[in-house]
Amino acid sequence: GLQTGDGVDVYITTTSTTSLDNQSAAISNVTESGTSSFSKVSKGTYSLWITGNGDTSDLRAYVASITLSDQGIDTFVLIPTNSTTLASVLRLPQKGTSTTYACTLTRVRFVNAASASASAQATLDGTAVSSAAIGAYGVSSYSQVTAGSRLVGFTISGSTVSSQMTLVAGDDMTVALALDSSGAYTVVSFVDNNFPSTSSTKSKIRLVNLAATAGSAQLTYNGGSLLADYTAANSASS
Repeated sequence: GLQTGDGVDVYITTTSTTSLDNQSAAISNVTESGTSSFSKVSKGTYSLWITGNGDTSDLRAYVASITLSDQGIDTFVLIPTNSTTLASVLRLPQKGTSTTYACTLTRVRFVNAASASASAQATLDGTAVSSAAIGAYGVSSYSQVTAGSRLVGFTISGSTVSSQMTLVAGDDMTVALALDSSGAYTVVSFVDNNFPSTSSTKSKIRLVNLAATAGSAQLTYNGGSLLADYTAANSASS
């Protein structure tokens, strides 16, 4: 879960904790491919939170309930997912059998491509994702949300539009409010591959065509060299 070269903080809280506000990290800034020293914790049942270093809103992994035994010694390992930041957790006790806690989160960002003037509010299961609306032709930052079948939608200018979607655990996704060919609001989604290029001299570019009235579109550079062939409205190139 550390493909972007940053560090993470580890929080161990009571299972009733719902926010990391006013919580202190048990372990701080474990770097990519790094190993922390052991931290002493009283036996008991806890929740385990992994966040980006110094940013409690940047949740990377969460395990709702882990029981730590008296005088037990455990190593927890982050396992990469399809996301550049989200991770599963592997527990390796000094004695006993290992346990994998699969990632339960999806990272989602939202796009308002439906209006040049009106802001839109992104919602999950009817609840606003953020108190901040997305401006005209605006893009939100990523939010970490619980994976699964979710009703994903937007409210804009008094109208509500939504779609039941499967948010896959460990994925990065873009969900957009767009217009269909008849001019009606629609919700479309794309899986994001945010991993960097394997070449140190090249960048990765894709075309997301949210201009329904423009039809299919191509992406070219240097006066005509093709990067993305005809991409239909409300779809994305590879």
